[in-house]
Amino acid sequence: LKLLIGAPSNRTALSSLTSPYHTSNQTSVSHQLQEPRGDYRADRRLALNGNHQEPIMSIADTEGNGESVPMEISGAAATAGEEEEEQQWPAYKEFNSTTAAFWGKELADGGKVWYSKAEDWWVHNCETTIDGVLGGFGNLDPDDVKQSAFFFRDVRKLCAQMKTPVQTERCLDGGAGIGRVTRNLLSDLFQVVDLVEGNQRLLDAAPQFLGEKLSSMGDRFCSTLQDFVPKEGHYDCIWTQWVVIYLTDADFVRYLRRCSRGLKPGGIIVIKENMLQADSPTDLLKDEDDSSVTRSPRLMKHIFKQAGLEMVLERPQQNWGSDMLPVQMYALRPVEGRKQVSQ
Repeated sequence: LKLLIGAPSNRTALSSLTSPYHTSNQTSVSHQLQEPRGDYRADRRLALNGNHQEPIMSIADTEGNGESVPMEISGAAATAGEEEEEQQWPAYKEFNSTTAAFWGKELADGGKVWYSKAEDWWVHNCETTIDGVLGGFGNLDPDDVKQSAFFFRDVRKLCAQMKTPVQTERCLDGGAGIGRVTRNLLSDLFQVVDLVEGNQRLLDAAPQFLGEKLSSMGDRFCSTLQDFVPKEGHYDCIWTQWVVIYLTDADFVRYLRRCSRGLKPGGIIVIKENMLQADSPTDLLKDEDDSSVTRSPRLMKHIFKQAGLEMVLERPQQNWGSDMLPVQMYALRPVEGRKQVSQ
C-alpha cells in the first residue's frame, strides 16, 4: 500500500498565496450554515479533494522490529475495528452544518476516490530529499526545526510545572516521510523515534537519509494515519506535522483518539500544521491540486475537543513569509489522562 503521509507539497501545505483564503485551485467553505448532505462516517481515507477515491484499508504492525512493516486488513475487519472504536467513543459531531454539507458532498460516493489524488502525487512525485518532501521549500527546514525545538522545550517546562513531566524515551513521527523531522529534531529530543509513513518509497529512503542519526530510529510502519493504531501506552510523544491536512475531520478525530491511547502517563501529542487566519470567514479551504484541506483555528479546536484532548500550549511558527499559509503548533493531552497523572 502506498499512500501519502508526509510533508506537504508545493501546491498545498506550503503553497504561496496571493490571498490568505483563496487561490485559483482552492475552494473555501463558508462559515455560513447550510443543510448537511450525506453520511460519511464509514469513510476511512486520508485527504481531501473534490474528486473520488478508492477505499484503502491498512494498519501497521505495532510490534515491528525496526523494519518497514506493511499490513492490510479487509473491509470487514476495518468496519469491525471502527465499530469497536465508536462503541468506546462518542460518534464525531460535526462542527456545523456547513462542514457537514462539505464532507457529505465530497464523500457522497462513499469515499471511493477521496484519497487517490494525493496518493498518486506522492507515489509519482517528490524526491527523497528535504527539498522534495517540502515541495521545493527546503530552505524553510532550519527555521521550522528551530521553532519546533523551542516549542517542545517550553512544553516540557510547562508540564514539569504542572507536575506531569514529559519523558524523552520514545516518540512517534506521524507522517514521517523520509525522516526529516526525525533526523533534524526528534532524534535530538528522544532516545528512540518510530516512523509511520504511508508511502513505501519515502519510508524505504529513511535509513539512508537518517545517516549518523540512524541509531535513534526504532520501528518503521508503512500505514496510513487513518488506520494506524499506536501500541497502547507506548509513547512519550506523538509528533504529527504537515499531514493532517490530508485527513477528513472524522478520521482526524479517530487518529487523535488512538494516539491518546498510545501515550504513556504524562505523554503529549504535538500537531504542527497549516492554518487559516484566525479571522478567516471560512473553516475549510480545499486545494484541488493535491487533495488537502486547511482548517480554521476554531475548527481545529473543535476537533481536539471531540478527540478528548486539552491544550497544553499553542504557538504560531515564527519567521514565516507573509505569502505563506500560517503554521500553528499545538501540544495536547488527553483530558482524563492528565487528571489521572495529576492524582
